[in-house]
Amino acid sequence: MAPKTWRKDIIVILIFAGLTAVVTYPQVRWIGTRVPYSSDPYFSIWRLAWVGHAIVTNPGELFHANIFYPAPSTLGYSDAMLLPGIVTAPFFWAEINPILIYNVAFLSAFALSGWTMFRLARSLTASVPASIVAGIIFAFTPYRFCHYMHFELQLVFWVPVALVLVHRLIEQARIRDGVLLGLTMAAQVFSSIYMGLFAIVYLASLSIAAAGSGAWPPLPPRARSLRLHSWRHMPANTGRPSAWSACDPWPPSRSTA
Repeated sequence: MAPKTWRKDIIVILIFAGLTAVVTYPQVRWIGTRVPYSSDPYFSIWRLAWVGHAIVTNPGELFHANIFYPAPSTLGYSDAMLLPGIVTAPFFWAEINPILIYNVAFLSAFALSGWTMFRLARSLTASVPASIVAGIIFAFTPYRFCHYMHFELQLVFWVPVALVLVHRLIEQARIRDGVLLGLTMAAQVFSSIYMGLFAIVYLASLSIAAAGSGAWPPLPPRARSLRLHSWRHMPANTGRPSAWSACDPWPPSRSTA
């Protein structure tokens, strides 16, 4: 990516960071001391902290968390959020305020969602204003505020990236984009298994619809020859395969102060 493009992306990210601060106010004001009024943010803080603790102390026992003893694999009783746990682990190791870690990660999910949707819309429309509007709609849809206390349900910024790659596959049929799509969907599943499963169903349906409409391009000669070679050498016994006000997340807030 050209430096000029990166500068534009940084500006867009800052725009969405500012909008996030405004739309979710007053959370940014209490970013180091309070979370929305619910037990779920504290549960999310524990999940992040546990992943950070377990990956350096006993990775083999990661899912045997210190809850519901003597039941096994208790981290799997809810969404484990493994990727966010790994990303935030260094901050827990540095003994930074857990409330601050959670709030920064949580608010970042809104800004990143707006930015990735901006990138998707920009690739489809070539219009910056339209792309910003698309990012605002995706980042701040009322559904998010009905689940404001559920951190894992805010982690959907991988989905627009996956859609960009699907469009590239349709247009160019490059193996590299297919690999990146697989990695992106893995990142979504390991960020939020709920949203990951929804995204898999959606992308599978989109791909089938694109194939049925003839949107997928024919395979390039090299890919056709590789596929023919693989079939020829396959063993004979194998087969072919107004919502915001209704969902106000800020009744009296809990504080650690």
